Amino acid sequence: MLKKITVILLALSLIFSFAGCVKSPERDTAKLVPYLSAYKCDEENGYWAQRLYGIMTADGETVAEPIYTSYRTFELNGKTYYCMQVMEGDWEPICHNSLLISADGTFRLELKDNIVAISENRIICQQFEEPFTVYDYSGNKIFSGSENQTVDTDSNGFYNGLLVVFDFLSEDNYTEVRDENGNIVFERFDYCGPFVTGKAVASYNRDEGYGIISAEGEWLLEPVYDEISTVEGKCFIAVDNGREYIYDSDVKLLRERECGIYITDGSYYFELNGKLIRYYSHMDAPDEFYRDAFTDEIISCNGINMGRYSEYFGYFYYIDNATHTVTLYDENGRLLAEHKNADNFVEYEGIYSVSDIESSTRTYFDAKTHEKVLTLSNIESNVKNAWKPVNTAGDCGLLSVADFEFKGDSIYHGPYHLFDSNSNEYIIRDCEYCEIIEFGGNTYIWVIYEDRAEIYDAQMKLLMQTENTL
Repeated sequence: MLKKITVILLALSLIFSFAGCVKSPERDTAKLVPYLSAYKCDEENGYWAQRLYGIMTADGETVAEPIYTSYRTFELNGKTYYCMQVMEGDWEPICHNSLLISADGTFRLELKDNIVAISENRIICQQFEEPFTVYDYSGNKIFSGSENQTVDTDSNGFYNGLLVVFDFLSEDNYTEVRDENGNIVFERFDYCGPFVTGKAVASYNRDEGYGIISAEGEWLLEPVYDEISTVEGKCFIAVDNGREYIYDSDVKLLRERECGIYITDGSYYFELNGKLIRYYSHMDAPDEFYRDAFTDEIISCNGINMGRYSEYFGYFYYIDNATHTVTLYDENGRLLAEHKNADNFVEYEGIYSVSDIESSTRTYFDAKTHEKVLTLSNIESNVKNAWKPVNTAGDCGLLSVADFEFKGDSIYHGPYHLFDSNSNEYIIRDCEYCEIIEFGGNTYIWVIYEDRAEIYDAQMKLLMQTENTL
């Protein structure tokens, strides 16, 4: 049965994190992993109406019953935590219950609140449009924010015992910093970033400039700069009046140079093999190369606007729209692969894909060997006027493939299939849903039928079978 979804929801489904298959003959039964127990599509309102998740051992023994509608993964001090949640509502969801459980099984805590971030000593919760609350790891409430206050839920929240709190909804919006007991350490910042290394980019007045402040309140760099960016707290790049200053993590000046007219959106920095790399673009720039931030040496050989570095794969790719060619280079400029009559480069775990502009096919290549893994087209689909994309992929050769049908500006959800590139054949066809996902170095395949759910390991050994109750 075809299920109606929006184009936006489909796009979101295709950019989820993709998992890789790891050949692991030995399983650590002490490790815990989430599993998908039930799945239901909604013909009228969405791509999927509901999912139910549980927790099992790596060998398929249930540890937490599948009552949770969503989950997320946190990494803290080299340890993995799963946050299983019972959510209600689509656009303004309310969390009725959160289970925080460590992947090694040594920690478990339930809270009747919505966990959004964890740090070494504190857990942060916040419901939609409600004040945030901070708990300790015993579940005791420590303090709450006031009305209109929120925290950065994309980070660990607390860094070095300090939490940056925003108030962007009140008339005099401001930023303040609190310690682990809720005491205000710094107040009335115009802006403050996280104290990742005990230092943060901050400003009391954006019009006067940005600086770097220590956790003790000392301005290590006076707030007079037009812009300051950081690369994971390992270095700081400050710009002021057309000059660029690069500081190390101790705010020691490493380089100063003229940088011309600075445009924030066209310039960024990242770390590559221990080197600070700059992709720099401004009105005065004669080129847009990737360069060593200290030597200005060009490290890629394409040096063209659309060239991009893939931190995921560790190489550069360039889409030439004039010649319809996709090329890939290593960090020394050596050509790795060239794909003619192609465009639209997409990364997966262990593979990448390009589209053929004439045949409307998409070909998937091994990210290491660049050999073809699979070519999909709407001609192969058993759904009329369909698009057949890879949903998730694993580097052991398994790919989850879906059928989708276009009808006007909507897309209808069709069956899923599991393709094995090693045998060059489909090993599962026409299931309701299929996903390949990795936990703790092990790979699992979730396969959902109308009446049941099956969980396999990377070698397609059946670990668990449950009833699809939705």
